[in-house]
Amino acid sequence: RARLQSEPEGSAPLSGDLSDTATPAGSNLRRLASGAPLRGRSAGALIATIGNSGPIFIGSRGVIERAPVSGVLSLSVNDDYLADNAGQYRVNIVIDPW
Repeated sequence: RARLQSEPEGSAPLSGDLSDTATPAGSNLRRLASGAPLRGRSAGALIATIGNSGPIFIGSRGVIERAPVSGVLSLSVNDDYLADNAGQYRVNIVIDPW
C-alpha cells in the first residue's frame, strides 16, 4: 500500500450549458449528479479507483493518504453521464511507498 500525491489541474465542460464546467474540485455550479459514483460529491470532481476499491474522492487536493488496496489506479470524473463531457484534467502522480 502507498500514499499517492498529485497536483491535478484543468477544466471540463460537463454539458451543453457553457456555464456548467468543473475543475478537479468539482462543478463551479456546485451541482450534484444523482447517478454519479460519489453522489454526495460535486459533479465533475476528480475521482479514482484502485484495484477493486470503490470510488475515492481526489478533488484538487490530490492526495490519497493510504491506498485502501493494491491494484491498478484508474482516474475518472464524478458524473452520471460522461458522453457530454469535454476538456481534460492533467494529473502527475507521485507514489510514496509505506
